[in-house]
Amino acid sequence: MSVNKSSVMVAVRDGTRLATTVFLPDGDGPWPTMLLRSPYGFASMGPDMFEQMARDGYVAIHQDERGRFESEGVWAPREYSGRDGADTCDWIARQPWSNGKIGLFGASYTGITQWLTAMESPASVKSMSPCVAGDTFADGPYISPGVLSMSVIFGWAIGNLGPDTCRRSGLMPANPYVANCIEAQDRVWTSMRGMYTNKQIPESDLAAQAQSVQQLVPHIEALYGQSLSEIVKAVDKTMPWVREWIEHPEPEDPYWSPIDWSQHFDKVKAPALIVAGWYDLFVRSAPRDFAEMAKRDHSDKMHKLVIGPWPHSYATNLGAIYCGQRQFPWSAVSDSWSLGGTSVSQDRELMKRWHAHWLEGEDNGITDGAPIKIYVMGENVLRDEYEWPLSRTQWTNFYLHSDGNANTSAGDGALSIDEPGWENADCYRYDPSDPVPTVGGRTLDFHAWGSFDQREVEKREDVLVYSTAALEEAVEVTGPIVLKLWAATSAVDTDFTAKLVDVQPEGPAYNLCEGITRLRFRKGQKGLVTPGALQQVTIELGPTSNLFLKGHRIRVEVSSSNFPYADPNPNTGKNLFLDESNEMVAAEQTVYHDTSRPSHVILPIIPR
Repeated sequence: MSVNKSSVMVAVRDGTRLATTVFLPDGDGPWPTMLLRSPYGFASMGPDMFEQMARDGYVAIHQDERGRFESEGVWAPREYSGRDGADTCDWIARQPWSNGKIGLFGASYTGITQWLTAMESPASVKSMSPCVAGDTFADGPYISPGVLSMSVIFGWAIGNLGPDTCRRSGLMPANPYVANCIEAQDRVWTSMRGMYTNKQIPESDLAAQAQSVQQLVPHIEALYGQSLSEIVKAVDKTMPWVREWIEHPEPEDPYWSPIDWSQHFDKVKAPALIVAGWYDLFVRSAPRDFAEMAKRDHSDKMHKLVIGPWPHSYATNLGAIYCGQRQFPWSAVSDSWSLGGTSVSQDRELMKRWHAHWLEGEDNGITDGAPIKIYVMGENVLRDEYEWPLSRTQWTNFYLHSDGNANTSAGDGALSIDEPGWENADCYRYDPSDPVPTVGGRTLDFHAWGSFDQREVEKREDVLVYSTAALEEAVEVTGPIVLKLWAATSAVDTDFTAKLVDVQPEGPAYNLCEGITRLRFRKGQKGLVTPGALQQVTIELGPTSNLFLKGHRIRVEVSSSNFPYADPNPNTGKNLFLDESNEMVAAEQTVYHDTSRPSHVILPIIPR
């Protein structure tokens, strides 16, 4: 079937014109429409995907977000995505080739544009399929209140968005570290465009991508070594919204409400297929979004959730999901949604079946059966579930223990269901000029995201390590992980971090999920703290699903930094992104685990 491609500038309510590429099927129509709105440019999305959609009988549309590439206006992440998206849907519905039904699709930021468009309740939007997309404070620029994701600020904002922003403004930041990172990222972005087609990735392309990524790494590391306030100053003229984000560190701030769909689920009317990965930075949002939507619609069919063992982007060329230093079997996965052998991304069979059902009334079984599919790591199976969190969860406290020497994995830290008696506290010194390095995890640093062996990190004296004995039988942990910590600090403000780890009998200790809490932004206890005073700290590590096999150990790491996953706390009560003095002080940290201060991690145990 031939395809007719055209380009048009679509005017939205304030007169700004947005560059829109339209692929029409051959014939008379009218047809349903598939819409993707992106800040990354049409070339990066790959024309093959849109052409195939048109051959399948859909009008396929790509649109540059306001202020990006060929579109007019000034770019501000998320700010205009909802209104411009809704106006574009209204324009589509008026076209003679449209049957008035629109499906939204895309991953990452193009998943975010779906949520924000749907939040405007356009009547023509009949389905959506946001993949690896999250909101501001569950997963986005902020990991938790007051704690910024360095990979979002540097890797995404400065790297991915910097090249086009600089071209449009004619300004390249004078800071050489920022400029070098932008230029290197531009080369990587160009080499990775093949990732966004619906074709298998040739080995030669994978090799080229890997090489370009490796060339970027030293530029990113050099950038991380600079004063954070200098970096913010360097991008003020081209990306002023970076400073705006930093100046609004709390979710309750009215600044975020218009662009935070977690506050507006009642406005989202379209059925949603939500896809997430256990190692993706946006995974905290996904199960919450599904649960809220399902609760509102009281239906097992309106919304679906898939969570697999991948980071933000992944490949399945050899029948496995590549995730950091680990591979998870995938080709053998088989179920009612026919996921086996696919990579469940925004341009694959699952999405096509979802939109075919809602836009064309196709009875293809996509809404049948369980509304949730989760991949249980360790057991390596894709399993049906019916609610989140799982109703059969046994919420179990695992308590921290030691004789005061839990520093490093060679220490005496232990983890068990036994409540503590009178035990000595653990102490360590947190120096923000020498933070604990990030090794894998839920980041946008695509050269180092996913599951990695933590043994080198666990050799540091500023990392407390608590482990169970070798398990006598397998233990499944599926659900959100929370650490309740009793602690004290010598500073007026500091961070406490936590990480859940699966320790294998042969030695590797693989990270599952992590979290961080900045004391001055704690819920209900905001503000600077009294040095030495007891603090009750809740650290949310986000969700996971893992079967700890017989002979493995469950481990919790506790520290005060995870850089560059999160910006380091200077312990002064100030923000290093805004404080030009760059003042940092070391803090003496104390973690208690005794009868009156029973620090513990709450694990969602699933009976086998």
